[in-house]
Amino acid sequence: MAVRNVRTIPDPILRMRAKPVKEINDRIVQLLDDLKETMDIEEGVGIAAPQVGILKQVFITFVDDDLIEMINPRIVEQRGSVLFLEGCLSIPDKMGYVRRPDYVKIEGLDRHGELQVIESTGAQAVVFAHEMDHLNGILFTDKEAVLTPEEKKRIEEQEKREQLKEKIAERKNRRKRRYGVKNVT
Repeated sequence: MAVRNVRTIPDPILRMRAKPVKEINDRIVQLLDDLKETMDIEEGVGIAAPQVGILKQVFITFVDDDLIEMINPRIVEQRGSVLFLEGCLSIPDKMGYVRRPDYVKIEGLDRHGELQVIESTGAQAVVFAHEMDHLNGILFTDKEAVLTPEEKKRIEEQEKREQLKEKIAERKNRRKRRYGVKNVT
C-alpha cells in the first residue's frame, strides 16, 4: 500500500468525470488499498479516485466502523433530505452545510467483481452522495446550502450545547488529574 497525494482545489482533475472501470485487475485492487491508506493518514471518512488524480469510478468510505469499497457505483434510489455539515480532503480548512438525501440505496462492485447493494441512512448516505459527486466532478461547495433563519438558530443552539458538553467533560478530566479520582460524575 502507498499513500497518494490528495489533489486540492483548484486542480482541474477534481472537475472531471471519472470513467467506468472496465476490468478489476491488480492495479484497481492496489488503488483501493492506496485509497484506504491515504484516507487513514488524512483522517477522512471517504475518498474517491479523482481526489488522488485517477479518473476511475472508484471510491471508499469508512463510517461507523464499516469499510466500503465501491467500483462503478450508482445510486439506484434516494429519498428524504438532511442538512449536514461537510468537509472535504480536497478543500482543506473549509466546511459548509449541504442538503443531501437522508436515504441512499447504492450498488457497485467490490474488489472481487461481486455486485453489492447497500442501503444507508444518515451520515453513511451523506458520505455516499458526497463521494458520488466526486466521480462526476462536483464538489460540496457547489451544493452549499443557503440556511433559513430557523436553521441558523437551530445550528447555533446545537453548537452551544456541544460546547457546554465539552466544557463539562474538560472540568471532569481536570478533577480526575488533580485529585486522582477514577470516576467523577
